[in-house]
Amino acid sequence: MTRKLWKINDMDTLLSSAVRWIGEQFGWPRVDALLKEDSELKLRARYTQGQGTLVDETMPLEDEFKNVIEHICSEFKASAMSSASGHSVVLPLKMSEMGVLWIKRETQPFSELEVEILEIMTDHISLAMEKIRLYEEWQLLLLAEERNRLARDLHDSVNQKLFSLSLMARGIWEISKEDRKETADAVQEIGQLAQEALTEMRSLIWQLRPYRTEQGIVVSLKTYAEKIGLILTVIADEQPTIGVDMEEGLWRIAQEGLNNIRKHSGTRRAWIRFEENESWLVMKISDQGRGFNVNESASNTSIGITSMKERVAELGGMFQIQSEIGSGTVITVTLPVQKGGHLRTDED
Repeated sequence: MTRKLWKINDMDTLLSSAVRWIGEQFGWPRVDALLKEDSELKLRARYTQGQGTLVDETMPLEDEFKNVIEHICSEFKASAMSSASGHSVVLPLKMSEMGVLWIKRETQPFSELEVEILEIMTDHISLAMEKIRLYEEWQLLLLAEERNRLARDLHDSVNQKLFSLSLMARGIWEISKEDRKETADAVQEIGQLAQEALTEMRSLIWQLRPYRTEQGIVVSLKTYAEKIGLILTVIADEQPTIGVDMEEGLWRIAQEGLNNIRKHSGTRRAWIRFEENESWLVMKISDQGRGFNVNESASNTSIGITSMKERVAELGGMFQIQSEIGSGTVITVTLPVQKGGHLRTDED
């Protein structure tokens, strides 16, 4: 079992494999893996009736085993208990400090030897979970490093060449504008295209840079809007905060939305509004530009819109576009927010 666990680099696969292996090897009818999130436990994997499955079900700590769960999570000590519905043992996932294995059967209570064996197995699972966590962090670091490398390369090579091309076109236009009007007009157009490409390149470089959480999403968005030539107004009633993953996801979605406004709306003004309650966070990205027909598939399936839809889906949210020709565009992103999770809106 240990060798198999250490070959797994995905948390869901690890949990489902662990509960299935324990259930099958010992013939126990029910094995659950639960991870603690804020004030709740979330059931992530379950083995029952001979099958191991992934589950996404919230289990409030007010349930029958609340005190037991809180005790073992703080003391890292297994606890066996019995009730009218059967016998069970709960073991902490020690390295994660946020979860438990819960094993149940209806026959006799668990012996001390069984509990000791389960504790050893749980230690191995905990270590495997920690290894996956470190592996995921390493992957993120590699991704950030590669994005930084690409940004530097683009800045040092393509960006500089486009800038030089723009300057050369300007110089040739100055020389030929009096005597060779047709040539001057063509060169001027080349210069304009080079300048547009330069703006696109700078925007791409900014998109490649890692999101800096210490600035907060509002400051980051205003800085980005300024860099790509937009005047951005951000409206937020409070100063909420959310987890880093969701905040970066919102940043990338808003970044793409602002980029679309710059390229397609025909206006330099944009607005982003944040609204939230206990369950949902809503971000609206709007402009008063030329708009478009959302029913036309060519517009509605552009790379930018497709990218935003995919990011929203990854965060478990909803994506909506409202637009009419001549009346601007509103993009609405609605994301589920866990208790205690909000959106940070300024530099703290």
